[in-house]
Parts: sequence; structure tokens; C-alpha cells
Amino acid sequence: AAAASSSSSSTPAAASAAAAPLPPFHLLLGSKSATRRLILSEMSLAFAIADPAIDEKAVRAASPAELVAKLAHAKADAVLAAPPAALSSGDEGEADGMVAASANAAALGGDGVAGEGAVRRLLLTSDQVVVFDGVVLEKPEDAEEAREYLRGYGR
Repeated sequence: AAAASSSSSSTPAAASAAAAPLPPFHLLLGSKSATRRLILSEMSLAFAIADPAIDEKAVRAASPAELVAKLAHAKADAVLAAPPAALSSGDEGEADGMVAASANAAALGGDGVAGEGAVRRLLLTSDQVVVFDGVVLEKPEDAEEAREYLRGYGR
């Protein structure tokens, strides 16, 4: 395996790709999750936030893995369709120029391909679900439903 690895990295294309620095990019978090904001902040990444504002309960799927993928795609679609005013900076401070420029598909490059010298933009959306005894548990609607979930875990 080591020989295969060395021979593939010794090609001129592989060597130049490995040595070339990545161009800068602006990160847009398409999520309301405080945990995701915290993770990106702890990684010292600058980012803007866009609330995807989707009805998560309207998205259904046969499996938990398919459900989270569909939710993430729905959030991306919603963020790409949102007006620039829907954004805020990741540090809850004033929005920078990146925030105003990253809101929709046109600002993201339309087809997702940045031109020569353009700053690339990366939209990050994701989701997670809790599965207990083979059943996906939705976000509790209220405190009573949350208590019901917790009682169910103890059985």
C-alpha cells in the first residue's frame, strides 16, 4: 500500500496539487444550531449564518440517514433562495462584506463555479436526528413531550 501511495503522489499533477495552497473561501452556515456555531467558532473559522427557515416536519424519508440528507438539502435550497438580508455574522457582531455577498445562488457563483481570482464560497448545511428503538424522535414540541421522550429512554 505504501508503494502505491508513493507512486501516485510522485506524478507531476499530484505533486503540484498537494503543494498548491487552497484559495480562500467564505463560509456560510445554513443552520440555527447553537452547537454548530460553537464548533465553527472553536475552530477559529470566520463564518456568516443564514437561517434556512424550513418546516422540518414536512420532510419525510424511509430511513434516518435519508432523512438527514433530505433535511440538509432542503436547508441548502432555502438558504440559496433567501435574500441577502437573511444573513448574520457568526460572531453575532456586525455583518461583514462577505455576509451581504453570500446569500443566494448568484452570489455563490450561480453554477457554483468561481471565476479566476474570485473568492470561493462554501455553504454548510446539515442535520441530525435521534433514533431510539428504531423510531426517529422529532424535536419535542413542548416540555411535556420532552419528559415523555426521557421517560421512554428509561424503559
